Amino acid sequence: MKRARPIAVGCSAVLWAGAALAQAPGPEASTATPPEATAPQTGVIAYSPADFAQFQPASALDMIQRIPGFSFSQGDQVRGFAGAVGNVLIDGQRPSSKSVTLESLLQRMPADSIQRIDLIRGGAPGVDMQGLPVVANVIRKPGGGLSGTAETGSRIYPHYGATPVGRLQATRKLGALTLDATLVLELNKSDFDLVDGRQTRRDNLGRIISFGPVRIDMDDFLYQANGSVEYRRPKDLFHLNLGLERNDQPRREDSRLQTIALLAAPELLLQDVRNDKAEIGGDYERQLGSGVTAQLVGLHTYKLNDLASALTTPTASTLSTRRGVSGESILRASIQGLSWRGVAFAAGGEGAFNTLDSTSGLISNGRVQLLPSANLRVEEKRAEGFVTLSNRPTPKTSLELGMRVETSTISQSGDTNRSRSFTFAKPRAIFSWSPAKTSQLRLRVERVVGQLNFQDFAASSDLVLGAAAGNADLQPERAWIFEGAVERRFWGQGAVIITATHRELQQVNDRVPIYTPTGVFDAPGNIAKGTRDEFKLNVVLPLQKLGVPRTQLRFGGTWRASSVIDPVTAQTRQIGGFYHLLGDFALIHDVPKWGSTFTLSAQPIGYTQWTYRLNETRQEHRPVITRFFWNWTISKQWLFRLEVYNLLPKLATRDRYLYAPTRAGALTQREYRRMWGDPVATIRLRRSF
Repeated sequence: MKRARPIAVGCSAVLWAGAALAQAPGPEASTATPPEATAPQTGVIAYSPADFAQFQPASALDMIQRIPGFSFSQGDQVRGFAGAVGNVLIDGQRPSSKSVTLESLLQRMPADSIQRIDLIRGGAPGVDMQGLPVVANVIRKPGGGLSGTAETGSRIYPHYGATPVGRLQATRKLGALTLDATLVLELNKSDFDLVDGRQTRRDNLGRIISFGPVRIDMDDFLYQANGSVEYRRPKDLFHLNLGLERNDQPRREDSRLQTIALLAAPELLLQDVRNDKAEIGGDYERQLGSGVTAQLVGLHTYKLNDLASALTTPTASTLSTRRGVSGESILRASIQGLSWRGVAFAAGGEGAFNTLDSTSGLISNGRVQLLPSANLRVEEKRAEGFVTLSNRPTPKTSLELGMRVETSTISQSGDTNRSRSFTFAKPRAIFSWSPAKTSQLRLRVERVVGQLNFQDFAASSDLVLGAAAGNADLQPERAWIFEGAVERRFWGQGAVIITATHRELQQVNDRVPIYTPTGVFDAPGNIAKGTRDEFKLNVVLPLQKLGVPRTQLRFGGTWRASSVIDPVTAQTRQIGGFYHLLGDFALIHDVPKWGSTFTLSAQPIGYTQWTYRLNETRQEHRPVITRFFWNWTISKQWLFRLEVYNLLPKLATRDRYLYAPTRAGALTQREYRRMWGDPVATIRLRRSF
């Protein structure tokens, strides 16, 4: 495996040459903006730049993260375009892109380009909430000319040296025409730098089989380029975006083990993963008058995934390969703003065509291993229609009723030949009540259908996660969601939000055994039914009234409980692959006279994950990750940022329990891995122009 060497941070000189085309903040502020009101009758709280001035934000993302009680979300893994694009609008619109994340879009918008941010709770006239009870709408200032940011910096690792990071964003406005572009370069080590640890294997009686040190060296190289063109007229808006991305992740695991008799038993795992992505998307919006808007969105994404792994032990050698080529095409049309006797209407439809061509190979000790669905083509044709009705029965209440109906056909060819069709009705009801300007109650009942990962239809030969068969019978997970949230705002910037959610699940996506004439294999699959409960607490506490000025305490915690009947043991267990306790904590202190903001954070609190395979149970735990941030606004044009990641050395654990012939049988072996990670520092210097 090739090991990348640090390259010169001075790559920013190349990025500057693209400034004439540049930046990607997107369209300027729409002329049809939501009303700037804070009364519960409208459900909108407007935040101006003055509300964030004490925090000295550098970007729109910094401002979003300072909105009291608002939890930023990139989007969910649900079927369809609308539900997967997050809870932040930009000038009243959702980005017609899936390759550029919402976080990235907000991060590259300078704070001084923002006119205001509207927090919309329970709906507002002319805003498509897409079934979300709360969204934030970032509204940018109109303007012209050339503007943008250039950023350069480095990550410094104790055992490796330094790697460069660079970013250039710029925008050029020429009357009704806007040109945007972004270039990103990030060459990183793994989350744990060069990780050192120890591994111990024991038999079913607890006796040591082998033990010794382990070192993991994993890189994460990201190269990104995207651009957009926008043309705006009084009643029309046209937007086209293009994106390219490459992500390389070479990995080396060197286990220098020895037996209890002190005989060498080394193991070496080498893996290369490459992910390429290309996307073209666009949208056209037409104002039809009287607040009525029609929109057409089109998107096509191409992805290439290559994986090669080699594992060598004293008794065996394994070589695996996998290549997946996938495509996604989406066309969506909608109309909103229609109203009759105080009831607002929105309607539309969406069509999608998804494909995957996957080829996997597994060779063990020179012999080819046959995996079910190793060579497969998967196609999905899907169509969905929707209608939404919203109304304010009283000045303090709002009600939204929606119905979506989708139909899809999934066909497979290659090692498996079959076709299946599904039809799902997805009703939704959202109710909000604001008894006072500082409090709100929100209730939601909805049926959702999860997004299938097409890679799960095909065999996987990943030696890190474990080889697995493909499952031709995989179905999307369905759930009825019952949710209630109580929000209370206090002391200007303070907020407490408590959310309780119960899900009744059908066809739970988990791990199941696959039976073939050649044997039994582990595979992704469905468990008939299950439940999942969540309790969330979000607190923003300004400490001004407690005698600590310009300081804010933030806490977010999520507690989860789940239940399914295990298809291997027939016993009740939790759903695999979920984090059942998550939390984050941040203490933020602003020093305006120094132009500085200091943040001490801890995240996640209680990261533990269980997975259940055919003959293995695995528990992975990572401790609290502590971070220190210093944002220094040197001048209006210059920003310096220092981040120390993993401020306190951390310990990650992985425990594996192996059974024979399956988890319904006897425990045969236990494996314990303990890995230590060191602090990593990142220095960035950013200039706005």
